[in-house]
Amino acid sequence: MSEGMKGRKSVRNVYPDGSLRPHSDLALRFPLFLGLLLICLAGCTSPTSSTYSPPGPSSAAYGAPDWVGEPQSWTKLESIERWLYRDADRYDSYWRIQGELTLGEGRLEFARREDRGAGHRSQSWSGRLASARSGFERVLANSNANTGQRLRAQNGLAEVVRLHGGAAPAQQGKFLSRATWHAAAPAPSRLDRATGGYDRITLHHSADVRDARFDGSMRDSTTAIRSIQRDHVDGRRYGDIGYHFLVDPAGRIFLGRDLSYQGAHAGGVNNKRNIGICLLGNFETTRPTSKALAALTGLLSDLRGSHRIERSHIFGHRQFKSTLCPGAHLATWMNEYRRTGPQLSALSSSASLKAKATRPTTVVARRTVSASPASVRRGGPAIVR
Repeated sequence: MSEGMKGRKSVRNVYPDGSLRPHSDLALRFPLFLGLLLICLAGCTSPTSSTYSPPGPSSAAYGAPDWVGEPQSWTKLESIERWLYRDADRYDSYWRIQGELTLGEGRLEFARREDRGAGHRSQSWSGRLASARSGFERVLANSNANTGQRLRAQNGLAEVVRLHGGAAPAQQGKFLSRATWHAAAPAPSRLDRATGGYDRITLHHSADVRDARFDGSMRDSTTAIRSIQRDHVDGRRYGDIGYHFLVDPAGRIFLGRDLSYQGAHAGGVNNKRNIGICLLGNFETTRPTSKALAALTGLLSDLRGSHRIERSHIFGHRQFKSTLCPGAHLATWMNEYRRTGPQLSALSSSASLKAKATRPTTVVARRTVSASPASVRRGGPAIVR
């Protein structure tokens, strides 16, 4: 054997018996090593890979709303309220329920912080609890709510009752009181008593109102209503806001002038025996929202049933005066309602909407019109899909 061969032999490993260890031995071991390496790598893969799905709904069209993760504040609650009105329909039902819960829990938390005892509780404080209660009840009535969401709603309701001294706060029903929009006190000397009952209803639109966007938020709606009241009382010298009811884009119905008093909305003698309803918005240029129209339909049914008003006695402001009011789009809807709305025989009477001319409802109001409050601070409930 040459010295060159000896050199190569010395490089190779040898078995104890002196035979050469073949190159193929390493080749046999390499696949095993490679397989173990791949198994290890597979077992250590990070859960942040593209196949990982975080907990929560997988069918949401837009992911999580922007308010998720924001610290608790009035601004956050107002943001949720606007989101529930404008954007929630585009999201998974999970997030809509979360929005209701977060809004209710937020109202509850701020009510808890501001609780100064039974003798010092404001109407806003009680209204905030009532709104929180409504939100929790909507969650419990929602068949899409999961177990955890239902538990949160039940806990929230229990806390509402505890804060209110063992009794649930009174609901405002389907109508929001004058105190909700912080109405200025009326001037009774400039009001005419309603006599002889009501036999017709006139629809109006607010048209454009200064500083109002008609975005469906409680804050915007109450600002618009107070602006209308200032115009009627200070500008036109009415004794109060001229309409008996006002409906906003989110479908909330606000109490305006008490039904014990004749309205100021159709002009002169046309106001007699005539209930005035105003929808917030300019319906010459835009269409009323489906929620506003649904609320209006319900309100008309209640009023017609209570006062036995035929559907043919539903009018638009333009039928009494040369005006565009209530706007082309609302006028079209009204004409269809006059033709196809429920017959009077199908409507039940609602005693709560009967005018008590001999004993007018007490009006809870401030001495002066206040600055624009945040809706959730005043306790106004959100209308949720």
